[in-house]
Formats: sequence, structure tokens, C-alpha cells
Amino acid sequence: MIAESKFNQTLSKYKLLTIAIPTYNRNEILYRNLEELILQMSDWVELLIVDNASDIPVEYSLKKLISGNINRNIRIVRNKENIGGNANVLRCIEEANSDYIWILGDDDYPLADALEKIYLEIKNREAIWVSFYSPDDCQPSRSKNFHLKTLSDFLSNLESISELVFCSINIYSLKYIRHGLEFGYTYQDKMAPHLISMISGIEKYGEKGSYVISKEVLLNSIANNQDYSTSWPLYKAYIGIMSIYKIPFTHPNSMQLNRLIRGARSRWLSNKDMLLGFSNLNLRYGAIDSFKISSDFFISLIAIDRYKFLWTFPIYIIGIIFGKKILPLYKLFKYYYIKYNSKQ
Repeated sequence: MIAESKFNQTLSKYKLLTIAIPTYNRNEILYRNLEELILQMSDWVELLIVDNASDIPVEYSLKKLISGNINRNIRIVRNKENIGGNANVLRCIEEANSDYIWILGDDDYPLADALEKIYLEIKNREAIWVSFYSPDDCQPSRSKNFHLKTLSDFLSNLESISELVFCSINIYSLKYIRHGLEFGYTYQDKMAPHLISMISGIEKYGEKGSYVISKEVLLNSIANNQDYSTSWPLYKAYIGIMSIYKIPFTHPNSMQLNRLIRGARSRWLSNKDMLLGFSNLNLRYGAIDSFKISSDFFISLIAIDRYKFLWTFPIYIIGIIFGKKILPLYKLFKYYYIKYNSKQ
């Protein structure tokens, strides 16, 4: 193992919930987040921060905050070297010391009553998986709560895989998600190791239990990146997630996941977003290298879009080949469109 553990406080006992935050070089954002989060913590919660070898160790940046909260259960683990974001998420699962785990993004700011909402769902230790709601553009609306008995029922009552991929709105039973860690590490390239680990763990451990879909909101997210000049890494995530259909889950779960991936396609990758994203790829790498980089996306798009592929494929090709011309035209159009509407 290439990580070393550092315990800032020695209050660690077995807890009901671990709030696990994987982080890398976002020390100031993390500090602001923890200032509010720590105020909610009580003796049934531990806070675990897994520092993926940040240039300035998180321990140093948080020293003042932690020293002022010596009665809180706070633990920092620092990797000796950067092991990648996906592996760092799985390190959170390895290090947690509780019944449940909440893998929280360092830039996802919990609401003041977030822990209270979580506690109400897990206090009896019957839940296997709790999915809360996030009012982001990429998430379908949710108007009611569900308490279900099987994983298949749980998946069938969701509309988009984005509801499962966004780890900051999901609470996992630790014993189940740990049972699937092998699959999580094996399929890190799918960009959702927590989701893969959880489903694999349930299939290995047995799926009967309580699955909760809640309309309650846990956090204020800073998602929905619309900057096409910088958001290609998001497309890498989409390429990985859209290829989850290749993983050999059991048949009912696999079919439901394919449906959920299709449900996310239009929200994540509108045809306009796809055209602009791949135009930017062309601008950065040229047409030939862009084809090489995005070949996995091309294959996944056929499987996910099915008959719609007949018109999304030309959009993909146009973006890759003519991207250098499309982006300036789009920016010019957007400029005059905003200017015209501002005068109305």
C-alpha cells in the first residue's frame, strides 16, 4: 500500500457514519467546506479526509480548524504519492471506520441539516443504500420518497445513472461496498468506482434489505460546468460512465443500468454540448488524435443511442473534423445573441 495514515485526533471509535472526503490541491475550498460541516458533527460521526498527496499537505492547511475542534472525531490520511482520483475514492472506503459511508466531494457544500436528514434514514441500520436528491441540471426531478426491498426495485425507480454516479448524494452501507472493492479497482476506468463497488458488493453479499430514494436535498453543489474550453475532462468521465454497460453484472441489474445510462445521455451530452466539446478536442489535438482519444466514446455511443446514433454520429464527426471553425462561429453567435437580448 502506498499510503500512510496520520491520526489528528485519537477519539476514533466505531461510528454510525463516516464522512469521507477525497481531495487533491483544493485546500482552501476544503477549509471553507469543513468550517460549516464540522458544526453539524456529533459523536455518531467520524470525518475522514484522504489527501491524495496535495502539494501542500491538507494537514497543514487544516491545522487551525482542527485544533479548534479537538472534541470532534477527525482523521486525515495522506497518500505518499498521487494515486489518481478514482483510486483515492476507493481509499476512502478502505479507511472508513463505521456502518455507513458518505463520500463527499470537497467542493460540495452540505446544507445545515444534512447530517440530520442522513441520520433519520440510517439510525436503525436497516438501509443498504440511500439516494438523496440534488437539484442540478443533470438530475431528473424527484417528487416523492421510496422505500424498496431489492436492488432491482431500487434501480427501476430511478431515471438516470447520474443519480447514482454523484457520490455526494448517496449513502452506502460500508460492508456491502467493501465487498465490491475488487471490482471497483478493476474497473476504475469507468469513472464510477464507488457505484461499481456497491453494485458488485450487493450482488456478492445478497441484495435483500432497505433501499431508500429520498426527495430530500443534502447539499448545495457547484456542478454544471458549461465552459467548453476547459471541460474535456468531463467528457472523459462521460466516456467511462457510458461504458459501464460492458461490466458483467447480473442480467436484471445490467439491463436497469443500461436504461439509466440512456436516461443520462440527453442531460449530460446534448447534441450541442457534444458538438462543442469535440470541436474543442479538435482545437487542442487535431482531427487524427481526436479520433484516437474518443474511439471508446464512439463505440459507447452506438450502444447507448441505438437508432438515434444515425444523427448523433454525423454531429460527432463534424465536431472532430471541423472544430477549429465551429468554435469561433459559436462564440460569435453567442456574443451577438446575448447582446441582442440584453437590448430587449
